[in-house]
Amino acid sequence: MRTRRILGMSDSIRDIMVEAARIVRAAGGKVVSVEVRPTKPPLDSFGPRVMVEVDAGAREALEIWVRAAREARGRGFILELRGTGKMDVSADELIEYAVRALVEMEMPLFVDPDFDSVEAVREARGR
Repeated sequence: MRTRRILGMSDSIRDIMVEAARIVRAAGGKVVSVEVRPTKPPLDSFGPRVMVEVDAGAREALEIWVRAAREARGRGFILELRGTGKMDVSADELIEYAVRALVEMEMPLFVDPDFDSVEAVREARGR
């Protein structure tokens, strides 16, 4: 993974990106990219969402996410992972892995009335 300074990027955002990549590498992931995304209420108190893309299929990426989640707990960001490879898990398995990772990060589990599960699975599959 290459790290480059983006004009206007604060040191704290850059530090979060570097820390997220370090955690994912320690959990066995080959990091391809890191992106910081804003968080909406009620999760905004946990910090920004950090999407780390790894060179792996969906199942392997999800397993890495679960391993990395405990280390990411309380670090000031919400860790998310996406694999570059094929989608080799069912929608039910995807949800199971996601819940396990959220529990490891001690994130509250809630249902947002605007949440579209079909769209979430499409996004996870990269469609």
